[in-house]
Amino acid sequence: MIDPNYIDFTSNPNFGLFNDNVDGYTIRQIEDALIGQKKWNDWRDNIKNKYENETENNLDALFIFWSI
Repeated sequence: MIDPNYIDFTSNPNFGLFNDNVDGYTIRQIEDALIGQKKWNDWRDNIKNKYENETENNLDALFIFWSI
């Protein structure tokens, strides 16, 4: 969510190549959005609600990738 267009194919071999297409968030934003969240998708939704980011429409796919 920080680095642009990182391709990760080692973490989830079931997907093969995966381009996260999410970037531009700061570590502080990611951490702050986590505060008070108890569920994976609540954290995702909080990121979307708290911050304007041109790549936020790709957060759903990223969170699905890491949840499997």
